[in-house]
Amino acid sequence: MGVARTPFFFSSDITAEARPIAIGGSRHLIERGDRREAVFWVTATFARCHTVLAADAPDQHLARLPAFREAVADLGVTSTGDLLHRAEEVIGFLPRLRRTAGEILAANTDIIG
Repeated sequence: MGVARTPFFFSSDITAEARPIAIGGSRHLIERGDRREAVFWVTATFARCHTVLAADAPDQHLARLPAFREAVADLGVTSTGDLLHRAEEVIGFLPRLRRTAGEILAANTDIIG
């Protein structure tokens, strides 16, 4: 497509050079049975592409937007409210994640030198 001009923190993740990781890595996750992880990365890559298109090729972005909306609707996100609710759930989960990570590190002191 070659429309990307605006720099984003993830720009290097959606280049031709990164395709084996972004696409191949997702395919590997699916083949390994890690479908949730694959859906996360496919959706993240899809969203990143739409961010670039919105900035640098708005006509292409609008033409492809229905497919993106359909994909996130399959994940239960059909409104800003849905997205905000998911964000609140993630933020609420962070203390538990931090505690668990701390427990793992404490039990495996050889991880950090």
